[in-house]
Amino acid sequence: MKKALIFGVTGQDGAYLAKLLIKKNYEVHGTSRDIDTANWSSLKTLEIYEDITLHSMSPVDFKSVLDVFTICNPDEVYFLAGQSSVALSFEQPSETIQSTALGTLNMLEACKLSKNKIKIICYASSSSTMVTRGCIWRIEAGQLAETGPSIIFRIASAFFAPFAINRQCLDSIIAVSYTHLR
Repeated sequence: MKKALIFGVTGQDGAYLAKLLIKKNYEVHGTSRDIDTANWSSLKTLEIYEDITLHSMSPVDFKSVLDVFTICNPDEVYFLAGQSSVALSFEQPSETIQSTALGTLNMLEACKLSKNKIKIICYASSSSTMVTRGCIWRIEAGQLAETGPSIIFRIASAFFAPFAINRQCLDSIIAVSYTHLR
């Protein structure tokens, strides 16, 4: 049975991804910054709360990220835990860059150290950007419409992917997506 680790499983995208993976017979592990206070309504509404192994994890704390990798030893990793609100990014730029850029870097470093050869790494903040082993980066939908902290930090985290792939020789597909395009 394949194992998937979803960072940010409590959000809309994380919950629907978990439901899809469970339907495909995956063992699903999910993270939230604090599982004792997290809002599990999306998982309960989709009737998958009981089917997911939940872990507390801070994406900005490398040890926390590595501990979760060690516990669940995933085959696939989906990073949906970055702060993605454009409005909030102006109010809390430090939290935005840490959870988005540093969180992505910590996830990629943990992938490198993982016992399993992770085949799929997906970072999503909610356009059509794809990064592959050949270091191709493109925005298909057009020019960036937003240049606030949120989009700048997401683009920074997208550039970690080719760096990690080349430096760490990861044989993975890394998909990155954004909606702030015009």
